[in-house]
Amino acid sequence: MKIHFHFKKFLIATILIFPILLLLDAVYDILIQEWDTSTLFSTENIIFKAIAAVIGGYFYAVLAQYKHRER
Repeated sequence: MKIHFHFKKFLIATILIFPILLLLDAVYDILIQEWDTSTLFSTENIIFKAIAAVIGGYFYAVLAQYKHRER
């Protein structure tokens, strides 16, 4: 089965999910009182959030295409 998705939707979703993940991490750090900007913007943390944003963007693009095809 071939999976088609719109690259534009994938890119937009990835760009929108990345800052949301950073914001959620910052809020979580504030809530547990471990606020430290050096760990928030560390390379490991940024790479993990970028990978999570790419995966989330892919799932959004595939689901949007699937819903559009069902109509």
